Amino acid sequence: ALTEEYRLQVSRDPGFKDLVLNETLTGNLDSFDYGETGRYYWRVQAIVRGKTSPWSETRMFSVVP
Repeated sequence: ALTEEYRLQVSRDPGFKDLVLNETLTGNLDSFDYGETGRYYWRVQAIVRGKTSPWSETRMFSVVP
């Protein structure tokens, strides 16, 4: 089945307790307001016919001044 939507989470901690983004998307996300420099963690899951996949592996990126 084709993925209909994606849930994207971006957090300041790898446990996703300090979310800066928690969005359900049907297409690309070009940018978001991350607020501060530092390390961020992200993960994504697919949503097909109302059912969600497991979360992807957690990845990290850094925002520098």
